[in-house]
Amino acid sequence: MRVENGIPDQVVLRADLNMTREVFENLISNGIKYGRDGGALALRAQARDGFVEFAVRNEGTGIPPDKQKVIFEKFTRLEDDQAIRRQKGTGLGLFITRHIVEAHGGRIEVESRPQGWVEFRFTLPAYPEEKA
Repeated sequence: MRVENGIPDQVVLRADLNMTREVFENLISNGIKYGRDGGALALRAQARDGFVEFAVRNEGTGIPPDKQKVIFEKFTRLEDDQAIRRQKGTGLGLFITRHIVEAHGGRIEVESRPQGWVEFRFTLPAYPEEKA
């Protein structure tokens, strides 16, 4: 899998470091687990109204539209695909990720094209720039 890191070095957040790390670990590990061999895992960030919006996108089987709302619920795992069933997990990663993002005042959403890609977008508060 090819990793494309488009997150600028100068991104500064007003967020708990360990919790932020947990969000990225959950989304990146899911992207690797469920991504297509030889596909891309792309990371990006941009400033947006006092927040930084991050995106984690992988090429792979995707998430059906009817499952996109429930994947953030506790103990939810998609079992429709044989490759997905082989992956280990508790179904808590996205639930925890959503909880952390929302506890920081952010939001998280998913967009997907089945048999194409999945993109998780989430916001965390930006550290306010110093006024000179």
